[in-house]
Amino acid sequence: MIVVARDAKKASAREIALAFVLVLAVAFMNLHTEIFEEYRWNREIESEWASVGWETLARRPASTFVFPWTMIWKPAGMVIMAHPVLTKKLYKVDGSGRYLISAIVARFSRSGGRLEKSQRAEFINCRTGTYATVGDLKERTRFDVLNANGAPLPGRWHAAPAELLAYFCKTK
Repeated sequence: MIVVARDAKKASAREIALAFVLVLAVAFMNLHTEIFEEYRWNREIESEWASVGWETLARRPASTFVFPWTMIWKPAGMVIMAHPVLTKKLYKVDGSGRYLISAIVARFSRSGGRLEKSQRAEFINCRTGTYATVGDLKERTRFDVLNANGAPLPGRWHAAPAELLAYFCKTK
C-alpha cells in the first residue's frame, strides 16, 4: 500500500481572489436570468396583446427584498389591460342617464417567478367609483352583482383602482 502525503500550505492571496471571482461568476450566471426577467416579463405580453387591440391601463410596481435595488427601480408586478371593442356602456331603462361600464379586463401578475393571468368581465360604476367582477372567462364562472331592480348587491362592489377610473370614466 502506497500512502501519498500532501504538504498542506496556506492559499495565496491570488488563489483566494481567483476562487472569489469564480464563485461570484457562478452566482451571477445563476441569478442573471431572474434579475433581467424581473424587468422584462411584461414587455412581450404587452406587445403581443397590443398587436390585437388591447390597451395597457396600468403597470403596478413590485419590489422584493431578495433584490434590494427593486426598492428604488421598481419592475412591473402586475399589468392591467382592456380592449376598447369589449367595452360597452349599459344605460338604465328609467332614462336617468346613469350607466355602468361593462368591460373585459385582463390582468397579468408575476410573483416568485410564476406568471398568473386572468380575464374577467367587470362592471365599473363611474358615479360611485366602484367596480364588481361579473364573471371569470378562464374559469367560466358568473357572479351576481346586481339585484333584479339594478341596485348593486352589498359586498360585491369594491373601490375601483384609480387606473380603471381614469381609463373608463373619461369625460368627453
